[in-house]
Amino acid sequence: MTVQQEIPKQGTIASKRLRTALILAGIILVGLVLRVSYLREIVKGPAFSHPQIDAGYHDYWAHALATGNWEISQGFIETGDPEIQTSPYFRPPGYPYFLAAVYYFSGGSYLAARIVQMTLGLINCLLAYFLGKRIFGSATGLIAAVFMAAYWGFIYFEGELLAPVLLITLGLSLMHVLLLWCDRLTFWRGILGGIVLGLFALVRANILLFAPVVLCWSLWMPRKKKQGKQLVVTWLGFIVGAAVMIAPATIRNYIVADDFVLITSNAGVNLYIGNNEDSTGGYSNIPDLEKLGVDQAWGSFDYPKILRGVEASEERQMKYSELSSYFTGKAIDYIKGHPGRFLKLLAIKTAYFWGPAEIPNNKEIHYEKSNSATLRYMPGFAIALSTAAIGFIHLLLAKRKAAALVSPKQFEMSILLMLFVVTYFVSHLPFFVAGRFRVPVIPFLFLFGAYGIYCVAKMVACRNFYKSVCWVIIFIAFYISASKQLAPYKPDLSQWHFSRGICYSSAGQFDSAIGQYLQVVKLNPKFAKAYYNLGYALVKQGKFDEAAGSFRQTIQLLPNHVEAYYNLGFVLQSQGKFDEAINSYYQTLKMAPNHTRAHNNLGLLLRSKDELDEAIIHFRSALQVNPNFILAHYNLASTLVTNGQIDEAMVSYRETVRLDPNLWEPLNALAWFLATNPKTINASEAIAFAERAAELTKYQNPYALDTLAAAYATGRQFERAVKVAEAAIELTSKAGDDKLTQQIKVRMKLYRQSKPYHETAGQ
Repeated sequence: MTVQQEIPKQGTIASKRLRTALILAGIILVGLVLRVSYLREIVKGPAFSHPQIDAGYHDYWAHALATGNWEISQGFIETGDPEIQTSPYFRPPGYPYFLAAVYYFSGGSYLAARIVQMTLGLINCLLAYFLGKRIFGSATGLIAAVFMAAYWGFIYFEGELLAPVLLITLGLSLMHVLLLWCDRLTFWRGILGGIVLGLFALVRANILLFAPVVLCWSLWMPRKKKQGKQLVVTWLGFIVGAAVMIAPATIRNYIVADDFVLITSNAGVNLYIGNNEDSTGGYSNIPDLEKLGVDQAWGSFDYPKILRGVEASEERQMKYSELSSYFTGKAIDYIKGHPGRFLKLLAIKTAYFWGPAEIPNNKEIHYEKSNSATLRYMPGFAIALSTAAIGFIHLLLAKRKAAALVSPKQFEMSILLMLFVVTYFVSHLPFFVAGRFRVPVIPFLFLFGAYGIYCVAKMVACRNFYKSVCWVIIFIAFYISASKQLAPYKPDLSQWHFSRGICYSSAGQFDSAIGQYLQVVKLNPKFAKAYYNLGYALVKQGKFDEAAGSFRQTIQLLPNHVEAYYNLGFVLQSQGKFDEAINSYYQTLKMAPNHTRAHNNLGLLLRSKDELDEAIIHFRSALQVNPNFILAHYNLASTLVTNGQIDEAMVSYRETVRLDPNLWEPLNALAWFLATNPKTINASEAIAFAERAAELTKYQNPYALDTLAAAYATGRQFERAVKVAEAAIELTSKAGDDKLTQQIKVRMKLYRQSKPYHETAGQ
């Protein structure tokens, strides 16, 4: 009898498990289909393999870690060296190291990075399911998995080279570990919790504020109050585990920079961004940044420039920790001086964090979504917030109505989930708000939302239609409220086109970039940076007249735009309008006295006007700022030759060759003087340099062969000199260069007479 009763019971359990497994597999399949669909969209997009701003910084950092190559690959936007190897971490290192591992095993594949992140997104669906199942039951877990699989924001950020997907994984994993604390407090469970929290902190340092909250929560747990010894042991393990994870970053920061920085040095500047006269609640400009020599459109690559600018302003050397303290001080001073606006900014940030709009940081997310065929019609953040409110209210009502309806574990973990959400929100409130910052709390909102949906569905199953209809009405009211934007915000379509234009320019797709920038200036005729970028793209297309117009428009809108003046000078120089170009370069140097390229180009123009002494001054000014500026060394050398300063010219030629031994022109010039100038003759060096120049030109450049012949003759190798001279004449004859042909013939006549060719004064 007992056996007969157990068999169907076991069969029912097995059947239920199978059904649940099939439903979960179906949910994962839906999530996979959505992600594949979105991946097919973005793989064709301009940012897929040319990420910008924070994503570009992560990409550079990860590739450098994976390959060991820390050189900056200059594309459209010139970026300075972020000095990652020699400075404390500016951004948390966790995500770049994760991305570096993907690049290392995939050969730097951008597609592999997205596939891994989207796979992680599907794993997050499973983590949410099991967490929901353990706290609220299998049905709630399945509903939570649906949200995780189909929420547009998760899919979107899985396609970006940014940290949200990894933060979700770590957040869900942390809750799984802390759920074990509800069963039993042990040292090793404390260690595990600390390890996960430490990993989370290496990706987003704000989570450290949650550590004391976890300790207080464990002390609050009604069932654990009497377990004093176990609590202390668990806390100790938690602290040790977190410290073990974080300590390598702290130690590394101290070793490479002699600076005590726990994880990152960006807290101060982010606090100042969120609290100054220009603050908006979202990302905004830093006052007086241009006075520090940094463009307002700065990014992580530019932080060393900010350090140097502040050092110059403060007239003292500073560590990065001191720079962070400097910005923190400015933020605190502003808060003290403007308490009313500070409170208003807090209200705006709160409205942004919990509002329906996706506040941009790197991209205009609103238009990324609305222009995606996959994501376009998916519900936004309001669905997460409104369903979470329903679920949390249900939980509180059930707890109040009868404790038996909510188990101690359910209540304890529900409180912890809510504490996580609140703590994470509070940790961002002093700084500034962006859509991606709230992504890690959304899975926990969905867990409450799934519980709320389950409760309403249960009412329907029990035919309690009146209550279920009431709850649906309450949900609609919550959803309408959550869909209202309380703080003013309007998505900027021109900024969306601008970002795409930058990506197209970085990819070398200048026709597409021009199209995007034209859309920008049509939508916003006062968008100065768009005119500047348009001018750059037009230069790449050889459309100098239009480019000059764009740079002039930039200057009209931003009279202090240094690079617009410089590039206008470059365009005018390319058009042969030398006097106008000189004026533009002088204007550049008036605003930026250390602009090396302006000094170099101005030197070239002054040389063309036979103002040699002034030209030499500008070449030397460029080298004073950048001693490794190869082109300035070469131009200085050739100008010194023209000015009769041969000895100094030889020094500059040698420095040019030292900096880059693979440039044939300076090698050829140096070899010529060593072979033909009586004051500098050195046959062995002349031959070595001339042979290298001829080799680099594959023996197809008549000037290089002419020099090589002269070098051989100076080295008394006349037979070889004649053969090389004959080869040079053959090339000049084919090219129709009669003047050079006659010059080489004159020299070859000397070689046949066993005489070298040496220049005389005035030659």
